[in-house]
Amino acid sequence: MNDPWVLGALIGGALAVILYLRRSVTASGAIAGAGLCTVFLGAGGGPALAGFALLVVGGSVVTGIGRERKATMRRGDGRDEARRDAGQALANAGPAALLLLAVSSGGLVAALGALAAAFADTASSELGLLARSRPRMLLLGPPVDRGVDGGMSPIGTVAGGLGAGCAGALGAALAGGGYLVAIVAGGVAGTVCDSLLGATLEPRLPKRIGNDVVNALASAVGGGVAWWIGAA
Repeated sequence: MNDPWVLGALIGGALAVILYLRRSVTASGAIAGAGLCTVFLGAGGGPALAGFALLVVGGSVVTGIGRERKATMRRGDGRDEARRDAGQALANAGPAALLLLAVSSGGLVAALGALAAAFADTASSELGLLARSRPRMLLLGPPVDRGVDGGMSPIGTVAGGLGAGCAGALGAALAGGGYLVAIVAGGVAGTVCDSLLGATLEPRLPKRIGNDVVNALASAVGGGVAWWIGAA
């Protein structure tokens, strides 16, 4: 099959069914994910699809680690934290898809940076909840309860850096070694931005959309940083 858009739709549909049956996503999340998969393969080819797959599959893995323990720590918004819905899917991967479609020069590195930011933040948030010590506001501030917006732990910070590194290594392997620094920098910048916005902007937003807005902005920042470094 030579049409990447059709192939992307088929792969996205299959992945959506698998994740829905595994109860990793809701029905709306499955539909949104299939659409995003179509865009990534159609507009960005294998490297963009691989970056999205890392976010989806890797994000599902880190979310599942210590799930029962983490369920008692979250400060939720009424959603099923174990299953991603369309809003969460679009907030995390939507900016990357838009950058891929809208940026004519450097769109791929921008998209990979945005996906790296989303995956790094997911790894940081999910694994940081399992830290033995209480997180601190923006890492160096006063201790806060687990799950508080803007709270950071050393374990979560390291997990975010490793997530950005994994995304960068994957992107560089598939799209070219010159992309490595840009993607990793975008991933790190995005997860730092997420923490900053979590501490400042998110408390002022309605709980239902606050986290999605912050995630989308942080992913966009990660994409912008990756594009800027890649264009230098």
